[in-house]
Amino acid sequence: MMATVSAKISKNMRTDISKKINKLPLKYFDKTSYGDVISRVTNDVDAIGQTLNQSLDNLVKATLVVFPPRSSRFQQIHCRRDFNSSIVMTATSVTICRRTHARIGGV
Repeated sequence: MMATVSAKISKNMRTDISKKINKLPLKYFDKTSYGDVISRVTNDVDAIGQTLNQSLDNLVKATLVVFPPRSSRFQQIHCRRDFNSSIVMTATSVTICRRTHARIGGV
């Protein structure tokens, strides 16, 4: 399920980036080769997709484990750590995405 969500997000990102690349002026490609742009976009979107997949998976696991009926203190601490790392990874993914868009002339 999480893989499906992250795959849809990655697909939407690729579609948005493709639209953005198609709107770039030809002058941009005089300075930067098209292969470099495509390679950068592909690698960045793949990295974001993998991170997002792991983050969503950890986020769901942490949420389900945070409120067990009878959990030990150790499980709660472990869960909070996973939950916090999921939030950090998701924020990192969003930051990378924004910087990638800005780098190719986006937002």
